[in-house]
Amino acid sequence: MNVKFKFALLFATGGLILALFVEFGIARVLSNGEYHRDATLLSQYAKKFSSELPAYYTRPESFAQLQAAVANLGIARLMAILLDKSDRVIAAGPASLTLERASALVQQIGVSALGDSEGHVNIDDITYVWSTTPVAGTSYSLALIYMSERGHSEFLEWPVNTLLLVLLGLITVICGAVGVQLGTLTEKTRSLSHTLQTQSLHDNLTGLPNRSLFIDRVRQQIQHGRRSGQTLAVCHVNLDRFSNVNELLGTERGDQMLRLVGQRLKKSVRESDTIARINADQFLLLLNNVDENQVLQVAQKIMMGLQENFDIGEHNLFVRGNLGIALYPQHGEDEQALMRHAETALRVAKKANTDVIVYNKKHDEYSIKHLALVNDIHTAIGQNQFELFFQPKVRIADGTIRSAEVLLRWNHPDQGQIPPGQFIPVAEQTGLIQPLTQWVINNTLDYCAQLRLLGFDLTLSVNISMYNLIETDFDRKIRELLALWSIPPQRLELEITESAMMSNPARSKELLTQLDAFGLQLSIDDFGTGYSSLTYLKQLPVDELKIDKSFVLQMHHDENDAAIVRTIIGLAHDLGLQVVAEGVELKEHFEQLRKFGCDAAQGHFMCRPLPFKDFVTWLENSQVQQPAALIS
Repeated sequence: MNVKFKFALLFATGGLILALFVEFGIARVLSNGEYHRDATLLSQYAKKFSSELPAYYTRPESFAQLQAAVANLGIARLMAILLDKSDRVIAAGPASLTLERASALVQQIGVSALGDSEGHVNIDDITYVWSTTPVAGTSYSLALIYMSERGHSEFLEWPVNTLLLVLLGLITVICGAVGVQLGTLTEKTRSLSHTLQTQSLHDNLTGLPNRSLFIDRVRQQIQHGRRSGQTLAVCHVNLDRFSNVNELLGTERGDQMLRLVGQRLKKSVRESDTIARINADQFLLLLNNVDENQVLQVAQKIMMGLQENFDIGEHNLFVRGNLGIALYPQHGEDEQALMRHAETALRVAKKANTDVIVYNKKHDEYSIKHLALVNDIHTAIGQNQFELFFQPKVRIADGTIRSAEVLLRWNHPDQGQIPPGQFIPVAEQTGLIQPLTQWVINNTLDYCAQLRLLGFDLTLSVNISMYNLIETDFDRKIRELLALWSIPPQRLELEITESAMMSNPARSKELLTQLDAFGLQLSIDDFGTGYSSLTYLKQLPVDELKIDKSFVLQMHHDENDAAIVRTIIGLAHDLGLQVVAEGVELKEHFEQLRKFGCDAAQGHFMCRPLPFKDFVTWLENSQVQQPAALIS
């Protein structure tokens, strides 16, 4: 046999044997000696998916979607369990994990142990690593559990000593080559471990730290601050209406914009500070060794940076943001308190339509009231606590009534009347505006059908929010409700404020065109308070324009307001639109509008908003039968 061939065979045989020992030996060492490090990594990995799992998958009635979402993660032995506040299992995934099996697993691990934010336990030679996270805006908790089976191989039961004696000479010849292979294997193991750790602690899209790494850094800085006396700040940044970008331009453009936002935020802070992305449109900042004035300067710098346009492909986009600030130690002495108070300050900033707010203890009361109001709105929709009032639009030429605006009222069982200006913004911020609008339109069409039976063939108008404009199936829902109540589309009018349309002009035009094609009446509400251009206005398929009451109320003694009202009426008529003036409270208002050629008036001079029964009585006994009383 050729010498080279013999050496090659010897080398290959020794390499194969030693490689097998290395593979199984190293695996055993890693599974025992480095277990705690791996458990930590697994916990961080589970927590990463817990924070990124869309919140709407965790609704109890949608646990099938939760199962599908967990299955789509593509991670073997990863289970998701949704617990209510009584620690009962109400949903579980993947689909193979039944509620019974999930409940048994929770009992086996221990409810009290699972209630901790993260941990691990060994049961029957199986390691369960979990991360439990509360679901924002609900009383539920989502537990992600990773089942790690500890390595075991019967290969290690072979008569190893005998095999080593037989092959001792072969291994001695190739020990150098094996050393190289072992070094390479060790390097690959370290590289893989580093890659896993990096992925589990950073946002995949922007490369910024994620929530887990951010919390760890805040914790470290607090410990440093306790020793050194240095202060720090946590800032919570939210991008306003970022979902519009995804809706209109697609997620690819949205992702591109998020990366650009991350880059601008990094330019606004020091290298020693930390920026993390924790949600689709939310970022956290950790600013070290700063006082309140310095934080406010950084916050203003961030807001100015966001206000500069973003070049996204062929689009030039603008985004507005809000920012909440919490300082250590005055606003909290641990990382959870600081992050919670920064988020509270952010909500106050959004509510007040203010760029930046520093946390104040008074905000806690607002936060509690805000949460209670959210729950009460949800309950009110389900229990029909809301009521619809009606205010007619009177034709100025002959005093007849062809339409009426439907106004939402809420008589809270404990707090009494809550004005729409207080609960509508909360509904918009929390996503409850969609079911609330659905409730309003459904009940409006019910009343419309009753009016038709009584002989009043009126068009009823409903206000819709800018958040309804981005609903992809809003037009379909309206068509279904019209069919349900057998109401002609022309008897339903939608009022959209000028500012709502200008918040998303492209989507507004698209939706209004669809609704107009179906036959609905469309009206621009509060005209004169927004920033729409004449070019944009004439492109919209609207039928009516409503002059904001702020111009009407003072026009009888303010020449500027009178000139504005007269100009709007002329402009609308030139565009073929009907004009309704809101806020008509005096006979002088009515007479002046008649001189200006306005088509219709709405206000207390003719009729205050009335509940349905009173409105029907008013229709039967009012000036509808005697139009001369208004036009004389």
